[in-house]
Amino acid sequence: MISLVTKCGKKIFIFLFLSISLSGQVNTDSLKLALKNAKHDTTRCAILTTLIEMEMDDEVWPKFNEQLLKLAHAGLAANPSKTIKIFYIKQKAYAFNNIGVLANSHGDANKAIIYYNKALELQEEIKDKLGTANTLNNIGYVYHHLGDIPKALECYHKCLKISEEIDNKVGVSTVLNNLGLLYVNQDETAKAIEYYKRSLKICEEINDVQGIGSALNNIGSAYDNVKEGNQAMEYYNKSLNVYKTYNDKLGIATVLNNIGLNYHEKNKLKEALNCYLQSLALHEEIMNESDIVYTASNIATLKLHQGLIDEAYVYAMKSYTAAIELGYPDNINTAANILRIVYRKQNKYKEALEMYELEIKMRDSINNQETKRLAIKKQFQYTYEKQAAQDSIKHAEEQKVKNAELLAQEAQFSQEKTQRFVLYGGLVLVIMLSGFVFNRFRVTQKQKAIIAEQKVHVDLAYDKLHVKNKEVMDSISYARRIQNSLLPTEKYISKKLNGR
Repeated sequence: MISLVTKCGKKIFIFLFLSISLSGQVNTDSLKLALKNAKHDTTRCAILTTLIEMEMDDEVWPKFNEQLLKLAHAGLAANPSKTIKIFYIKQKAYAFNNIGVLANSHGDANKAIIYYNKALELQEEIKDKLGTANTLNNIGYVYHHLGDIPKALECYHKCLKISEEIDNKVGVSTVLNNLGLLYVNQDETAKAIEYYKRSLKICEEINDVQGIGSALNNIGSAYDNVKEGNQAMEYYNKSLNVYKTYNDKLGIATVLNNIGLNYHEKNKLKEALNCYLQSLALHEEIMNESDIVYTASNIATLKLHQGLIDEAYVYAMKSYTAAIELGYPDNINTAANILRIVYRKQNKYKEALEMYELEIKMRDSINNQETKRLAIKKQFQYTYEKQAAQDSIKHAEEQKVKNAELLAQEAQFSQEKTQRFVLYGGLVLVIMLSGFVFNRFRVTQKQKAIIAEQKVHVDLAYDKLHVKNKEVMDSISYARRIQNSLLPTEKYISKKLNGR
């Protein structure tokens, strides 16, 4: 991962480039010795990629990169096996990507895009998703600073999608950081802070020290933009501590400049000057001309506030010299502005007028860029509003599907509930019916028992009645027999009456 600073006023934000390295930190002297003694080109390639990642000097690491590119060309020319061919293609793409990074750091955007696209073509050919994502991020940065926001967004989002796909958290955190920078440049500070914090969270999860330092610095700078200096200072101090742990001079210098500006705005001039001077010394040590312009200008401004005009002149000239060497309108405008003020304080009106004319010239150039930036901002807003609308429609469609699924589930639950009610109701009815039948059975059994008992009583009564009847009939028969024995028979009476 290679960092690059970008400016917002006189504060410095840190942009992150992605590169590919599979090796850990090793002593460079040991690596150089291993490179010299290596017997196979594949081993030499692996050592060179590690040296490129470890070496910070822009005069040194490109030489390692040239060696890597030559080895990759030679390896591919030897018609290797498929596996070895893929290895060399990957090394060649890596070298092209590094050439793009170097060209971009020197302000040659066209060359950077050419080599990034060469790398991208090779990476897509061998389906190297990690390499593809890294190169897309770097292309997105170039388009970002060329003002082509739609292309920058397209590259960033492709990078983000692939990085999430392959679970490359370093890639995800890096592109989130760079999306935050894009939002800052479009004056969307709140959104920028949101992206920086998402990046920071991932960096902390994977213990990416450089990513943590960058995210913390950028969050602090964003808070400074919206005049929340105390919160900004909290993040600056955290970032500074991180950079000090691995002696990243560029990172330390960057944060010290921003802390100095924070103190300066609070009128804590002594603390501000101390930070500025430390920052300037480090920028000069690593020959970072662009940031020398801003930090020296900040010191000159502070010296003017203290009434130290001659000392202010020394730093204003240092800023101006570095700006002219770079040739960028923003740098020259900053340096010319502070030098003009110093000349006026020194009553050097002719020199002050010259600086004023130069300042106006640079300001016109910047205003043209600002006009372009505002047009880009509108395009940016349109692009994101369009994307937001598409996301809203997509979300609405997804919500419809979810709602339909919920309705289906609710209908199923309702049906199951109804079925359960029917089942439970049926069971209750069966139980009630069974109870009723059982109850009727018991009543019937009781009635039968009563009837049987009554029948027994009736039978007994009948038997008794039968006996009584028999006794009565027997008495009657007996009486008739007695009567018949005492009275003449009908035949006898009839004879007497007939005179027989």
